[in-house]
Amino acid sequence: MGKMIVRHIIRNAGRMALYSVLSISVVAVFSVVLFLQSLEYFVPENQPAQTNVPQSLTTDTWGIFDPVTGLIVDGNNVSMKHPIASITKLFTAEATMKSGKKDNPFIIEYFDVSSEGRSGKLELGTYMTPAESLFPLLIESSNDAGEAIRRHLDGDFESSVEETTKSLALTNTVIVDATGLSPQNVSTVADLSKYYVYLRKNYPHVIDITQLHMYVGEHTGYINNDPARSFSNFTGGKHGYTEEAGRTFVGTFKVGESDLEIGIVLLHSTDLSSDIKTILTKNDR
Repeated sequence: MGKMIVRHIIRNAGRMALYSVLSISVVAVFSVVLFLQSLEYFVPENQPAQTNVPQSLTTDTWGIFDPVTGLIVDGNNVSMKHPIASITKLFTAEATMKSGKKDNPFIIEYFDVSSEGRSGKLELGTYMTPAESLFPLLIESSNDAGEAIRRHLDGDFESSVEETTKSLALTNTVIVDATGLSPQNVSTVADLSKYYVYLRKNYPHVIDITQLHMYVGEHTGYINNDPARSFSNFTGGKHGYTEEAGRTFVGTFKVGESDLEIGIVLLHSTDLSSDIKTILTKNDR
């Protein structure tokens, strides 16, 4: 009898252990399933869920941001680094505004006018100030103006870029020249959204220049060649192009007939006008 009782206890204990293991396994599997499902809805701070890019967009790296906060409200590949081309010139303009040398005249030298491109119409031997150079820099995207400004500002350009990227935590942004000709000048949709909002708030003069249709200076005039300028609701921004970067843009537009605005960043686009129109049409409600 004693042996039968022992065997019964052992048998029941084995069943209970088996049931316990099975119960724990079911709970564990269920918990893993719930966790994996939750990942579908998890979006890190400032990183929107990847969206299906409209077929009519010519890039898969884009974003729509709040012009007040810089937070991205829609986009794709917003943390992917790309060369930014002449969007760089916004950093150059900021460095100019911060520099104590911005109103000091300097002479245009051969090195300034030997850079790629002739936009800006700078003439060898003439005098300008960095502040005056902002007009060809931003309106005609003059590489000559960018080189001239950097040379005259000397270390002020590098220190301004370093200060800004650190203070705004633009961890995916690298600026090595003042024009954007270098493919090493890279950033992301997320970083550029944040930077543009900062720049507009602290140096509105820079953004005001980008809105101008044209500007007539003492010796010559400049006509805005930004494709975004053709949109009547454009409220400022900067475009760029190099072979490595494709076509790039960051800027803002009014929505419909209201005073509300949206910000747009496009990197590695092949048709800025088409892409901007697509996004504005989608959001014009």
